[in-house]
Amino acid sequence: LDWSLDLRSQVTMQLPIKNWMKKAVRFRVELSLAEAGQTLGPMSNPIGLTLTGPPSIDVPPLQERTYRLMARALREGALAGQVKFVVESGEGVTPPPTASPPAPARGTPALLRRSQQGALPPPAAEPPVPSGPPEYAFYRVAVKAVAPAPPAPIQLRTTVRRPMTETVMVENPMPDLATSMQVQCP
Repeated sequence: LDWSLDLRSQVTMQLPIKNWMKKAVRFRVELSLAEAGQTLGPMSNPIGLTLTGPPSIDVPPLQERTYRLMARALREGALAGQVKFVVESGEGVTPPPTASPPAPARGTPALLRRSQQGALPPPAAEPPVPSGPPEYAFYRVAVKAVAPAPPAPIQLRTTVRRPMTETVMVENPMPDLATSMQVQCP
């Protein structure tokens, strides 16, 4: 999947994920970025791309859901990545039926019946361990961050000696709070 997004704007990407099993499944989501075949860590991301979304998604049996992935880039460039939906262990696997201990025969002395039943309850059946590699589905994504189109100029026209005002919203991209800003018109 190829996406193009403007710098410093958040884009929501919608990825369909289908449950191929006959049981409801929770998919764990793994996001990874790569450049020229090398996996990138969070500090070595050259365009400041952030991909965010829920850590997991629940999908009913034989149904499809949409996973919403948010992307935002701070610098121009392109990156490839992978969004992997891994079936969480134990999901989609039916546990084997647990066998109950046989009932003691009638006419057996009480002491013998207690020893046959055991003083402690039988151990709980452990959940089955899936054999083999985990099941998953994935998307390969390519994200290209481009400079946004320049904003349209703000046109202010008025007659002589009549004031004119216009509100301009400025978003602070920095984590620190901006305390003041002065604007002068030529």
